[in-house]
Amino acid sequence: MTQQNVLHAIQDFTNALGIDNVTISREQCNKFENTTFATNQKVQGVLYPNSKEQVQQCINIAYQYNIKLYPLSTGLNIGLGGTVPVESNSFILNLGKMNQIIEFNESLGYITIESGVTQIQVVEFLKSKNSNFILSPTGSLPETSIIGNAVERGDTRGAIPQRAESICNLGVVLPSGEYMEIGFGRFANAKCSGISKYGVGPDYTGLFTQSNFGIVVKLTLWLAPKAVNCDIILFTMET
Repeated sequence: MTQQNVLHAIQDFTNALGIDNVTISREQCNKFENTTFATNQKVQGVLYPNSKEQVQQCINIAYQYNIKLYPLSTGLNIGLGGTVPVESNSFILNLGKMNQIIEFNESLGYITIESGVTQIQVVEFLKSKNSNFILSPTGSLPETSIIGNAVERGDTRGAIPQRAESICNLGVVLPSGEYMEIGFGRFANAKCSGISKYGVGPDYTGLFTQSNFGIVVKLTLWLAPKAVNCDIILFTMET
């Protein structure tokens, strides 16, 4: 990666995303270089796409100029790296602006979201709908990403303790810039895409958890039914 390539890439990123969605400010980049432990990786710039099409454009530009991208949504992976990229001189692909709730089904208890949707956003949304379903939360901040937690196979609290086991219908942008949907979501008007974990043929969901094989830009999450009663039992054991 030469400095000439970086300059050309920045211009193309700006043309694709708009000047307000690309920053190379050292002050702004510094914010992504720090976490809870000492690091020395440097960030070249920060990109803020707001659609899967713009994510595809960013990947194509990065490939053209041999630019390294490091995707994140809210960047609140506290204690486990935060926003710091794996390799120095990467561009942060910040998916925080992709924060739409695409679909919600009260009857079947699922919600389809984009990468930047946070825990508190879903909680407030379900409250506004007076839903009979709840989100099993993590023990982290309300502003943390749901998809970030899911693809890292993070733990949650409540009725669904393993979030990665309660997802389906992933939408993924591949390193080639192509977009693919996993499960029945790839079929137009498929009515079971939000409730069936497996589609026709091999299931590729696991390839995109804890990996760098693609960027997950949307998925469907199964919600937990709201408990009618909640009893807390305390007990001790003598050893």
